[in-house]
Amino acid sequence: MLLSSFVCLLALAIFLGNLLVALYAVLTVGLMLLATSGVLFAAAGFNFGATEAVSLTFLIGVSVEFCIFVVQGFQQSRQFDRESRVKEMLTHLGVSIAFAAITTSGSCFFMFFTDFHVLYKFAVVVYVHTLFA
Repeated sequence: MLLSSFVCLLALAIFLGNLLVALYAVLTVGLMLLATSGVLFAAAGFNFGATEAVSLTFLIGVSVEFCIFVVQGFQQSRQFDRESRVKEMLTHLGVSIAFAAITTSGSCFFMFFTDFHVLYKFAVVVYVHTLFA
């Protein structure tokens, strides 16, 4: 997971052109993964196995998707103060981000009813993480 986080940081730094913003995005992704892990392992009683390891690595990519929308919208804003930039970003991208979260969560819906335990666990992991993302 550290390797994928490093690759994520490197890619964000290159594409955003700002190492500090890339560090904040990776930190945000890490905190989302930490919150997801806390809910799954402490509250829901999941054991850390192969499904969870693959799922958490997969979630780095899903998390970056949401973060990159926010960061890019903030950076491309033509406003000068932070509050106005956030308002403009949310006005232009808030609906897109919300619907991306809804479709990601919705894709898990059918896996909740499967008898295949691996798919069920994967659906729970993705759904819980999308709530935090």
